[in-house]
Amino acid sequence: MRIRIRDVIILAVGAALFYGGYRYEANAIQQTCEADDGHTVLNGTEYLCLSQRQIEIMKANRQRDA
Repeated sequence: MRIRIRDVIILAVGAALFYGGYRYEANAIQQTCEADDGHTVLNGTEYLCLSQRQIEIMKANRQRDA
């Protein structure tokens, strides 16, 4: 089995396209989380974005109440 330059190029382009699509989606989600007037929708489901600070406050409150 010989790997040709063309196969390496096709694999590299495919990986670059996959990574680019992944980063585009991640950036779109991040922007909707940071926007005050928008909401985050993934695959038709709405999500609530919380900051790390908000998550820590919720954990502290849960531990205090338990």
